[in-house]
Amino acid sequence: MKLYVTGNSPYARKVRILVRELELSDEVEETIVNPRDGSSGYWETNPVGRVPALDTGEVVLTESDLIAVFLDRIGGSRLVAPAYADPARLALVGLAVGILDRGLAARVEKTMRTPSEEGARVIDMNLAAVVRAFDAVEERLSDTAAFDYADVAIAVASEWIALRHGEIDPHDGRPALAAHSERMRARPSFAATRPIG
Repeated sequence: MKLYVTGNSPYARKVRILVRELELSDEVEETIVNPRDGSSGYWETNPVGRVPALDTGEVVLTESDLIAVFLDRIGGSRLVAPAYADPARLALVGLAVGILDRGLAARVEKTMRTPSEEGARVIDMNLAAVVRAFDAVEERLSDTAAFDYADVAIAVASEWIALRHGEIDPHDGRPALAAHSERMRARPSFAATRPIG
């Protein structure tokens, strides 16, 4: 199978971590693409033009969480299935998705649009949602839960926000989240997929 990624996409990183945690590296070849370049042929593979995408040899799957479900089944249903079966863990996955989506919307406003008063309001609205979501994560994290996909999603979201929105420290005043991130950073799968800048 071929997994199309970029080096800095947090959505792709979640899947890249899963590949390593599920010991599927021999079955999944990672290919770095520029999803904005139509001349690369990637748009023919994935008409949506986003990453990640997984070419299974039969179909091309898009959307990181759907790819995660598929890979988890191949890997013995060890990480995604347990998280999705537990409403509390599934809620954490949802918060992580929201953090990334809101953070990305703010980043687009900051870096790809002409600055404006309305743009500033959009940035503030999205980043306020990120902060609220991190507060909710702090309340719900448990250090006794077994490692699963919720841990992957939360840690990737925390690290990406810290990288792309330096004005937000996900760990400030959130000791449970800080401890969680430290545990996740120590895992080889996280070290191997760290964003390149």
